[in-house]
Amino acid sequence: MAHIRDDSAWRLQNDQHRSFYGSPVALQSVANAPRQRKFPFLAIALPLIAVATFGQVKTLDRLMAYFPSAAQTQLAALPVAPVEQQLLPPLRVNMASLVAPSRSSRTLFVRRGDTLQELLASGGVSWEQAKQVVDAIKSFYDPKKLHIGQKLSVTLKAVKSDAPAAADMPRAKPDWELSKIVLHADVGRDVVARLQPDGAFIGREVKRELTLAPMLARGKIDSSLFEAALSAGVPADMTAELVRLFSYDVDFQRDIQPNDRFEVLFDREVDANGAVARTGAIRYAALILSGEKKELFRYAPSDTGAPEYFNRNGHGAKKALMKTPLDGARLTSSFGMRKHPIRGYTRMHKGADFAAVKGAPVMAAGGGVIEVSGWNGDYGKYIRIRHNEQYQTAYAHLNGFGKGIRKGAHVHQGQVIGYSGSTGSSTGPHLHYEVLLAGAQVNPQSMKLPTARELKGEMLQDFRKTLGALDKERAAQAQHLVGAVSLR
Repeated sequence: MAHIRDDSAWRLQNDQHRSFYGSPVALQSVANAPRQRKFPFLAIALPLIAVATFGQVKTLDRLMAYFPSAAQTQLAALPVAPVEQQLLPPLRVNMASLVAPSRSSRTLFVRRGDTLQELLASGGVSWEQAKQVVDAIKSFYDPKKLHIGQKLSVTLKAVKSDAPAAADMPRAKPDWELSKIVLHADVGRDVVARLQPDGAFIGREVKRELTLAPMLARGKIDSSLFEAALSAGVPADMTAELVRLFSYDVDFQRDIQPNDRFEVLFDREVDANGAVARTGAIRYAALILSGEKKELFRYAPSDTGAPEYFNRNGHGAKKALMKTPLDGARLTSSFGMRKHPIRGYTRMHKGADFAAVKGAPVMAAGGGVIEVSGWNGDYGKYIRIRHNEQYQTAYAHLNGFGKGIRKGAHVHQGQVIGYSGSTGSSTGPHLHYEVLLAGAQVNPQSMKLPTARELKGEMLQDFRKTLGALDKERAAQAQHLVGAVSLR
């Protein structure tokens, strides 16, 4: 039942409060009060806590019951206004919401130097269980083949404690044990180890079904082929391969102009959710440079069975030497007479200089044998390759050498042999590239090199069938492109 307040009594008591606290007696009483009777911190904090927690100051008396020392202050002796008294229902807490989860999942990634057992231990798995897991999956995956960035999913489950717990309180820190791991072995396969009722782990292989889903990308080149291809959805590694395929015929610094166009058809494999698991080979590529169309088709000749790239006439794309052995490089100084940038006098520049950031990979322009690998005066760190009885190529001012690059080593076309730098007589990071014909330097930008091979007879007829099938597939794929620039 609600309490009925006497307003007249309240007004009288309120007047007494004002007359007392404004009097000299009251002021003297406050001045002479002991230090321990000063207005306490809890007298301010507890009402605020009550408002924030329960939404009403009426519950302050309930909080004071837990802090009796706070109630024994000068405030208790002062006359107070009458307040309404109301019994509140007992405080109830939903204990189910405080119960710790029974399972915990986390994803781990392999770091440099990690072993599988150490990686599991870092994720909260006991050393003994981690060893059991390694033994369980050995027949499906070699743990020594872990690579940096590889993903491992771990599921832990809470273990019930034998110790009794309070009826109204959950266990704050449950014990955990490994329940399952999923190791992503490769794009189409997972290896799973699961805890059995007897405490042992059983491993098994789970294959993900992948579907072939070719992709056609095309677009306009505003600044560089690399940027245009990435914007069209071509993966970075596929874009680098696209550059490499045309590097025999195209100088990517001088030949590419604004509004030139590209097109590429390549294979992809997707999982059941449509996510791309991996990309395959480029099957068709084209560039339109200043109105001239260059096309390449992937085809495996019957005599070798090894896929190569050919133009529409069956001429191989691979030349004896590449024009530009550095991806995306900018030509800064061509073959011919020029003023020496350091010594100041005019002299013959017997190569081509390509600006590049320090450490950019330098490729072998053709297959051959390393003749020189080391320091060579003004050239700095230097490599020279003999390709055949006529041709050699040289690479100067390198920052370092590729793995296994030494005198007498065999290299293949496109292999990384070193890294651009500024060693020797140099004003900044770049590659000095030379082509030598019968021992004399020639202009690498203007030389005419024969193609690696030309298809004839039955192989040419079979190749033309491949062309027809690819043209039909490109036309079908093009219908799904919206707003793309046509290469017709």
